[in-house]
Amino acid sequence: MGNTNHNIRNLKTIEFPNDPFWNFSIHYYSQEKVSDSLLYLQNQYNLDVNLMLLSIWAGCDNGMCINKDQFSTLDITANKLQRIVISPLRKIRGDLKPLNKKNTDELEYLRNSIKDLELFAEHVVQINLSHQLGIFTDILVTKDHKTAAELNLMTYFDYGNVKPTQILFEQKDILIRHARKKMT
Repeated sequence: MGNTNHNIRNLKTIEFPNDPFWNFSIHYYSQEKVSDSLLYLQNQYNLDVNLMLLSIWAGCDNGMCINKDQFSTLDITANKLQRIVISPLRKIRGDLKPLNKKNTDELEYLRNSIKDLELFAEHVVQINLSHQLGIFTDILVTKDHKTAAELNLMTYFDYGNVKPTQILFEQKDILIRHARKKMT
């Protein structure tokens, strides 16, 4: 093959529309303990991080209260890309991790490129979720944004058939406490 230089990352740049949900998610997810709580809930209870983020954002930024039927529609909206794109990419990236023990630049570059594609797909999912949320005509809105965010999480947990446990409530409280920081 010789000394061929492959520039895989030279993909066309796509300008995404400004999306308040995405902007919230990036800021919120970067707060201490938030990502750990979201990933714990995803791994332990098979919950969707984007739907948890949407629950919190819709409540704390807009006072929206999402019901179980709306979560069903939102779940369908998120699920297809999650199932056919994001989950396989995440698995491939995870499978590559032990191969990178030699710390080769090429494998690290490949893993990072896959991570970039995952993030790109997550952004598309969030745009779709935000759009779907805006379509709902029968959504309840309250002035108590903290309660709305908490109610949304609990409704999503119930929709996901997650049985209430002490650890579930502890994780929810961490997420709500950090959402409150965002509200002040």
